[in-house]
Amino acid sequence: MIEAIAVAGTLNKGADTAIVVKTTYSPHMFSSNSDKRMQILEILVMPRNKKWYRNMGVWEFEAKEVKEGETLE
Repeated sequence: MIEAIAVAGTLNKGADTAIVVKTTYSPHMFSSNSDKRMQILEILVMPRNKKWYRNMGVWEFEAKEVKEGETLE
């Protein structure tokens, strides 16, 4: 895979976040094999005032925050 810069922001407020990521194919995004999954390599910029979410979802996809060593059932 390759390294890429991803830039994001809020509608009508401009870009406020940029990261360097190791890319992957969509079926491997959250793979148990760390060599195949997407990885954030570096945070270039992000806003000082952030809102953190424990759960996040888009359509049928849902991501949940877990603590190190914790697994989802």
